[in-house]
Amino acid sequence: MDKSWQLIGIPCPHACCAIYHVNEEPDDYLYTYYHKETYLKAYKYAMQTINGLHVWTKSGIQPVLPPIERNMPEGTKKNKRMAKDEP
Repeated sequence: MDKSWQLIGIPCPHACCAIYHVNEEPDDYLYTYYHKETYLKAYKYAMQTINGLHVWTKSGIQPVLPPIERNMPEGTKKNKRMAKDEP
């Protein structure tokens, strides 16, 4: 089985040729989430909109702040070992 077919779920062209060769339809080899019925079922209900921030109730909880930036501790600096022929 082709790796792109395994990753994507859609048969590649040479797989489609092999499927047609055995008198079958490539649609039978698709994952179910590529079928039209699955798409229609997923988007059957409309998404409800939410009101703006001005309508939300206040919770009284302080907002979460980002962590304080700190400098990372530096390790000891090691000098490069010089070869015998280096100045």
